Amino acid sequence: CYDENEFIQMKEEAKDFLENGADGIAFGFLTKDFHVDMERTSEFVKLIHSYQKEAVFHRAFDITPNLEESLQTLISLHVDRVLTSGGEANAIAGKDTIKRLEEHFGSQIEILAGCGINAKNALEFKNYTHVKQPHSSCKSYKIDETTSNGKVSYGYYHDNEMKYEVVNRDQVKKLIHNTQ
Repeated sequence: CYDENEFIQMKEEAKDFLENGADGIAFGFLTKDFHVDMERTSEFVKLIHSYQKEAVFHRAFDITPNLEESLQTLISLHVDRVLTSGGEANAIAGKDTIKRLEEHFGSQIEILAGCGINAKNALEFKNYTHVKQPHSSCKSYKIDETTSNGKVSYGYYHDNEMKYEVVNRDQVKKLIHNTQ
């Protein structure tokens, strides 16, 4: 739930991204009772499609009370893709739901399964669910000793304030290799 000023600011930011080369925008607007906010979602989809780009509803979808009903709503609003873990903590735990969503709705909207998918489990997951595209962060961590001087820190990992996230090129290569 966002107030009108926040929503206007989000639309302006989305325009900036779209005008500067973004392939699409991932977003997720819900009502206070966790249903798809049809009005705001529709506005965003129209904006994104006006640039001939992809509208992707993110994992806010996973906390809606009825995934099938929510997916039908997203389809009716012309959303191109939905990122989901099948309503579970991760896509591996939600694989049965993701498979069912792909079987019933995959010809109408792209199911983009994400959270917990990696090079080791991606092919088995893809073969089981028949999703065409997995989403993976392929992240690892690096240490930057300039993150903290003992008094001031801009790190946010409690176990090591000098850590930061990066996309790991080797993990990306393995994911691609293992899913082909």
